[in-house]
Amino acid sequence: MHAFIPYDFAVLAVIFILETILSWSWVAPYFRHGIPIFSKTVPFCVLTSSTAISEQLSRELQRGFWRSQEFHPISEDAVAFREKAFEFRIMFSYTPIMHGLIAMSPLERIIVVKGFLNWFFIAFSVLAVPMAVGTTPIFSD
Repeated sequence: MHAFIPYDFAVLAVIFILETILSWSWVAPYFRHGIPIFSKTVPFCVLTSSTAISEQLSRELQRGFWRSQEFHPISEDAVAFREKAFEFRIMFSYTPIMHGLIAMSPLERIIVVKGFLNWFFIAFSVLAVPMAVGTTPIFSD
């Protein structure tokens, strides 16, 4: 049976720390790349700045059933977003699973929203499945 050995924990800890630093620092490449789990293209009529869009979305998408979202402009035509990592919830809470990018294309007059799977969620899934089914550890001595 797979015991949660220190190597597994170390891998999860490193990925968690790295992802936290990249996310909280709003590092642009982290928000532009990843395993896509959501993509939508929408038209828009009014051209506006990424800062204005970021502020408007932050106001409108406050607490609801799901985690609140945080938005931050990372260029003139792109806004990064992530689920709030820490938020007091009485009923339902979960580990954030997505981060992404809202990219504006003024020439094409569209906005593209892309969501990417968080690395920690992937690593936890890869390590938890063998543990749940009782197979050999991924990282062994």
